[in-house]
Amino acid sequence: MRLRHIEVFHEVYTNGSITAAAYALNISQPSVSKALMHAESQIGFALFKRNAGRLTPTHEAHLLYREIAPLFERLENVRSLTRNLRSGVGGNIRIALVPALALDIVPNAIATFRNANPGVNFGVQVLHFDEVTKALLTREADIAIMFEPIEHPLITSFRVGTGEIVALSGIMEFPDRTTKLEISDLEDHSYIGSKDTGPLSDILNNALDQGAVKLTEVVSVDAYYAAVEIVRNGGGVALVDEFTARTRLAEGLVVHRLNADLSFGVYCLHMADRPLSRAADAFMALVKARVHAAHATA
Repeated sequence: MRLRHIEVFHEVYTNGSITAAAYALNISQPSVSKALMHAESQIGFALFKRNAGRLTPTHEAHLLYREIAPLFERLENVRSLTRNLRSGVGGNIRIALVPALALDIVPNAIATFRNANPGVNFGVQVLHFDEVTKALLTREADIAIMFEPIEHPLITSFRVGTGEIVALSGIMEFPDRTTKLEISDLEDHSYIGSKDTGPLSDILNNALDQGAVKLTEVVSVDAYYAAVEIVRNGGGVALVDEFTARTRLAEGLVVHRLNADLSFGVYCLHMADRPLSRAADAFMALVKARVHAAHATA
């Protein structure tokens, strides 16, 4: 059977008549009849029994339709995708991002974007800093959202917004402080530190070195959200990014801004030879708005 024969058979079978099939295919009834008869001639058996102008599928037709139906479901998916791509609201967006942005900002943006653009599907990987870049280079992700860009000849980036490192503590750790803390104010408190977590660790370590601050580290974690949970359970104080701090707030926790320049950039990265699709570009505009809104309330 040729592809045209399969298409005509599918429409006649699903619509139940030559007339309805012709309407669905936007061709004349004689064209449908001719194509159907030619198909039967080619395969050597009847697909429909003809009785008083009515068509009844044969046993062979039922068997054939079972194999053909999934093909047309896929074809309709292709057509739908093509329509969505033409309007700029279809496709699949694969994202790799750092944990801090996976707690609220990006999930919120995905839900909002999907509600407005149901033709767009997402794949999300939450990875540590060095793994995010690897996901891009191995083509496992279309875009990466992370803190501070990397220098790589195959990767390009643009700034999405700004964040800052803040101190997180229980209410009674600094009961009399209503202004910004100095980093040195944390010296007499149990400190929940973090292992190398990329550029934020570099920013923080530089600030500690410049101020000659010696913190008493009692716990070391490899993800900021783990530090927040330890603080929430009364384990000490932590220095974390503002996005993690504010999305994990619970009764008894306080976010303190610091009297130091601990700001950092939030960036979108993608392969230089693979520009963002229209859907991805629109999505990143929404992420940018979410980042700005979150930082503005800090």
